Amino acid sequence: MADQFEIEIAIEEPGHAAQLIDLGVHRIELCSNLNEGGLTPSAAQIEMTVDVSDLPVYVMLRPRAGDFIYNRLEKHMMLEELKIVSDCGASGHCLWGVGWRSQCGCGIRGIGRAICAGLWIRR
Repeated sequence: MADQFEIEIAIEEPGHAAQLIDLGVHRIELCSNLNEGGLTPSAAQIEMTVDVSDLPVYVMLRPRAGDFIYNRLEKHMMLEELKIVSDCGASGHCLWGVGWRSQCGCGIRGIGRAICAGLWIRR
């Protein structure tokens, strides 16, 4: 018997979400600016994607391109964006990183457990 696995597709456009369930996709990762590795999408992108798809939508939580070492203002921005992600009906959020360590296991030092609810860590 073949191993079961889930397929996640990263998209930028809400219009791309509607057809994915027919292709066997299990989960959507919604980003903006995939050319930069994916950034946090707008609230409108999140709401529209959730509205047009029955798949779980996980939203990239990343305030800028570049490294994953965030300053205090960027961390605060991520927490504020986390509230928006939740209010827009997303199933959760995701972060990129390799070798991150923190008390809660999410890898973003100084943000704490608030960011871990509904988290999908990408490595």
